[in-house]
Amino acid sequence: MVFRQALAFVGASLANEASGVSSPLYLGPSDFKLLDQFCAEIQAASVSCAVLMTAHSAHRCGFVFQMPREHETLVPYVPLTTGAIASSGFSKRLSASNASMLGAIPHYLSAAKSRMENVLHNDSGPAHDRFLRSVDVAIDPLRTASTFLLVTLDDLAEIADLEPQILDESALRKLRHMLQSALNGGTPLLINGEVQFPHTEITIRGMRRIVDIRAKLLSYGRAWRVRVHDVSQGGFCVVGVRGIEPGDPARLLLPSGRELVGQVRWIDNDRAGVRFNSRLLLGDPLINQ
Repeated sequence: MVFRQALAFVGASLANEASGVSSPLYLGPSDFKLLDQFCAEIQAASVSCAVLMTAHSAHRCGFVFQMPREHETLVPYVPLTTGAIASSGFSKRLSASNASMLGAIPHYLSAAKSRMENVLHNDSGPAHDRFLRSVDVAIDPLRTASTFLLVTLDDLAEIADLEPQILDESALRKLRHMLQSALNGGTPLLINGEVQFPHTEITIRGMRRIVDIRAKLLSYGRAWRVRVHDVSQGGFCVVGVRGIEPGDPARLLLPSGRELVGQVRWIDNDRAGVRFNSRLLLGDPLINQ
């Protein structure tokens, strides 16, 4: 389980296990930054592969279709963070085969991109025809990369099942279904005679809203005057707290009188990340003002 194993080192230390803290995923700020970038890249790679394979299947099936003009030079997105994950502290929880698989994703996508660019830049004829020929010569590495991407999406789905505040399981299912359908020869993105990117944005990592709210944080009878730095559906980050530990309960009292309850997930100097006990709704004014 590639990414589940990769993340496990964050919270599955002997110290956490000995303390009885139940959650396996304590992510610090740098870990969240890496997770954000990795998820965005896996998402972009999956969508670009689904678009290209949809076009290939539509062409092979004899469908008459169009590509938006700006997409007739589309090549697969190549992730940059897979190597960073495999060579960082995450690698302590990766088997050699899993690390190799992560490295294979950019390898095959780069091969597909190179083949496509060669045709797009050097062949003659209408742009639409050159695009279709470029996909034809790149379809094998595209399919191989997509197989590895599906494994990674499965691992991310396991994280979402354990920690729904970190990843959006529904979005992961939609993304996986779309990629799997395209890999199986389907045309999931052929809409009204045009191969399109998904109309509804699929975001597997929840967005955080940057705020600057003065509030009070309470835990085990102690209180801190803090500044709320950001808020998401799953939790918040505060600045100005010391002496609190991962796993501690936390209550945030806002100037409006609203109270938010959760558990400390990570600490970094005077910063702390707190996971809500119950996710905020998408329409909550805290994240949609």
